[in-house]
Amino acid sequence: MLNPIPALVSRFTFFDQKSKSSNNNKIRAKKQTKGMKRIVLLTFLIFSANLVIGQVTRGEAKRDEVKGVVVDENNKPIPYVNIWLANGNLATTAEADGSFVLEIKTQEQELLFSALGYESKALKASETSRVVLISIAIPLSEIVVGKPKESQQKELGYY
Repeated sequence: MLNPIPALVSRFTFFDQKSKSSNNNKIRAKKQTKGMKRIVLLTFLIFSANLVIGQVTRGEAKRDEVKGVVVDENNKPIPYVNIWLANGNLATTAEADGSFVLEIKTQEQELLFSALGYESKALKASETSRVVLISIAIPLSEIVVGKPKESQQKELGYY
């Protein structure tokens, strides 16, 4: 005859071990959430420190604002003139009415003005309230109107 007691003990130990493992899982989950909270807090602190350090090291550089209008020799505004710092990477484009606004460090910086069909001009920022660009005529040597003959197509690049 089989002894029923070891079977009962093994069943109880099985359930007992199951409850222990679920308790261990709960404890493990609590530790993981604490760890995640620490990681999130640490990430937030590092990000905040970078913002503060960036503000302190960069500082608030005072910038001057240059406003002006670009016109031709007949006092008509020139739209969409390219304007940029001579030794910098800051640039802007004039509006349709020829007006422009550019933030620069000092009024002594040199600005370059360029537009298609006009001479380029370099001026100090303090002298740019009204910029006059002179139009230039580009002489054309030859103008072809219509379709060229077949013998001329290969010479001109038509296929």
